[in-house]
Amino acid sequence: MATYLDLLNRARARQGSTPISAIAIGNNSGDSLQGIAAVNAAVATFYDNSYDLDNTDKIASINTTSGTSLLTPPTDTWDTNVIKAIKYQKAGDSVLRTLALIDLPTSEDYKLQTFNDNEPMYWWVNQSQVYILPVPTTAYTLKVFYQSLYPDITADNITNTVILPDSALKTLVDLIYARLREQLGDPQWAGYLQLAEQQVKKFYDRNKHTYKRQGFQRFIVRPRFADRRL
Repeated sequence: MATYLDLLNRARARQGSTPISAIAIGNNSGDSLQGIAAVNAAVATFYDNSYDLDNTDKIASINTTSGTSLLTPPTDTWDTNVIKAIKYQKAGDSVLRTLALIDLPTSEDYKLQTFNDNEPMYWWVNQSQVYILPVPTTAYTLKVFYQSLYPDITADNITNTVILPDSALKTLVDLIYARLREQLGDPQWAGYLQLAEQQVKKFYDRNKHTYKRQGFQRFIVRPRFADRRL
């Protein structure tokens, strides 16, 4: 198990730099800001080249709030671009009912309608926020099937454990190293980055088949970081 700070220090060691401590990160001292920036750039590159595997999918139970159609996101923050379904189990039913996904213009039309009851029927996304209709008059529990949005690495979470296979960690170190060399003005940094990106693609091509053998059959192309509506 390794943290993002561990990977940063491995990359720093490769170029002969001393490790950055968690205390220095917390105080924003020394090279901590540059280190965090290098880790973020590396993580973005890693996921921009990735497939999302089914074992990263999540299910959250979300309680509605009476009088508002806005849903509160789960604590790990969802990626509204790849919410797969929102379901609701009506009292007395033995199965989950799937709420219908509608677009923003349709939601404006539906807001003008009168519904027989206020149990959830529809959902839509507006500016990365998730809404439902009808507006609930009591609390309902919904099950949201989604993929979590990979967080930015900050001084607060750089000591978190990297939730990736061990085989991915060396590639992340390579990416961080390339970004550190870029910060130092090394004319060869782009070459380091290109080599690291090739390893990322090999990692996903290799693990795509591995995960399929383990039963994770479906792959979803994750929207590029630059294209997301954050």
